[in-house]
Amino acid sequence: MKEKHINIDEFLKLTDKSHSLSSGTESLIYKSDDNLDVFKFFLIGMNDCVHNKCYILNSVSDITKEYPMPFLMTPKDLVIIDEEGIEPRPVGYTMPFIKGENLETYLLDDNISFDKKKELLTKTGKLLEKMKTMRQETGESFFLNDLHEDNIIVENNTEDLKILDIDSAYVRDSYVAPSKYLLKREFLKNKDKYPKEKENPIYGKQVLPNQNTEYYCYLVMILNTLLQEKLIQERSTLLSYHQLKSYIDYLEKLGLNKEIVTAFKRITENEDNINPYEYIEDIKEMPEASYTRYREYKNF
Repeated sequence: MKEKHINIDEFLKLTDKSHSLSSGTESLIYKSDDNLDVFKFFLIGMNDCVHNKCYILNSVSDITKEYPMPFLMTPKDLVIIDEEGIEPRPVGYTMPFIKGENLETYLLDDNISFDKKKELLTKTGKLLEKMKTMRQETGESFFLNDLHEDNIIVENNTEDLKILDIDSAYVRDSYVAPSKYLLKREFLKNKDKYPKEKENPIYGKQVLPNQNTEYYCYLVMILNTLLQEKLIQERSTLLSYHQLKSYIDYLEKLGLNKEIVTAFKRITENEDNINPYEYIEDIKEMPEASYTRYREYKNF
């Protein structure tokens, strides 16, 4: 990955409040003056954390040079403050600016047709298969890790999907960053299927990303769309472990196609998770599947 060395004045210009696009717990994102790039600024000050992010970004850059994956928002430049009298230090990275909306805007909007939601979910599943093929063909250990609707952009003109937050991916032997859908272990009780890291001095032991966790996050996205609510919330889960199993049985009674039901049931079973993207289009619109209607049905 290329490095872009800047001084303090250039850094202050990059991070001008008027250019701010979004903020998170670990980063702020700013748009460039020419609207061509965005700058992701690392809020975290721990050297180990920044070093881990730089290792991830450089590893992803190396892999995608040999195995292009245009659906990933890969970094352009690692931005380094290089001022006389100050030790040079990475402060973030640039990536192309994409005009679009995050996937959650589409999937949880009542005004978006169910057919459009299924189309976008199918596209997401296909991208995960491309990631799987990449791992098989390159032998690389590279998982998206923090896979959720807010980290996927739907481009305005093409409706192509772009996956964000590559600095939170799990690559080679990096430490695992916290993942929105893997932090809550309510549905991840099987420690063989969803193991934890042996150590992680930065974030504490996280669930170790693998193909099961990747598909799990995708299945949660499908469940969110049917529930029209987020199954994994900031401080809790919408349903308990047993309620989720009951809800899946309820979907089966409603007539949800068996391939999707099987994929949902695998979440809590010993068998490996599966990617049901080929069967998304067969899902019938079921207003009864919403969390509100399910609560009415179960009377809780």
